[in-house]
Amino acid sequence: MEFIKNEAISILIKSMRFGDFEEAFYWFVVLQENNLSGKYLAKRLAIFAAEDCFDQELMVLAKLSLSNVFNRGWL
Repeated sequence: MEFIKNEAISILIKSMRFGDFEEAFYWFVVLQENNLSGKYLAKRLAIFAAEDCFDQELMVLAKLSLSNVFNRGWL
């Protein structure tokens, strides 16, 4: 079975959107096991936060988290 990152990312985000965190964690692990770029994953999670967060403080937190990932070379 060929790994398709866009479908897996989509399922991860839908799981998070619906509050199914066990399934979201499963897909996060699948993405990591298939060597998905950590920077790509961080970027997509930041986009998810931007689309689904209506609280300004949470948006600031998401932006700072993404900046730290890239600037500190954590991924």
